[in-house]
Amino acid sequence: MAVHSRYLDLATRIRTRIEAGEWEPGARLPRLDDFAAQYGANRDTIGRAIAVLESEGYVWAVQGRGIIVRHGMMRLRRPRGNLVKRNVATDGPGYSFPSASGQEVWKHHVAPTVSAEPLTDPRIAKLLGVPPGTTVTRRFRVTGPQSEPPFQIAVSWIHPRGLAYAPEVTDQATGPGDWLYRLEQAGHWPISWIEFHRARMPTKNEAALTSP
Repeated sequence: MAVHSRYLDLATRIRTRIEAGEWEPGARLPRLDDFAAQYGANRDTIGRAIAVLESEGYVWAVQGRGIIVRHGMMRLRRPRGNLVKRNVATDGPGYSFPSASGQEVWKHHVAPTVSAEPLTDPRIAKLLGVPPGTTVTRRFRVTGPQSEPPFQIAVSWIHPRGLAYAPEVTDQATGPGDWLYRLEQAGHWPISWIEFHRARMPTKNEAALTSP
């Protein structure tokens, strides 16, 4: 078989095994050397086959963790709205977000934190309308649906007025979006927001927090 088509054939074979469920979503694939031994191919050819599968969304390469199966983890496209939706799938407080449906149950994948910190980022200070260095409340969350690996890191900076109006927002949440529930209880609703979209590569710490 010609070299240029050999890696495509290997990509098809590995893709078929992934689709058959040989590896669960989030599982780590064998090493390139192991695949090379299985298929009697060289390591570079296997690498090209894996690159094809990564471009198709079947796997992703996570530094320090290997090749992770992504098949079965892709989320359906959903229209975005401008209102936070109550998480109707649970009895307790909590909300789903634009990337989720109202029926999904989201959870914290790491312990949430809340702290009072000086706001050193001038861009965020401007958005909040406070001078840089102002002490504000910072909430840090790593969330996602119960059935999937985490894919959302949320950092919330709360204006000092928020504590005056609803000091309960500093409480540890029982579920994702619980601080929004606290605001609602205090009479500040309906809740809406303005979105500003920017893109950058994740830091090493961010990538580690959202790796399967």
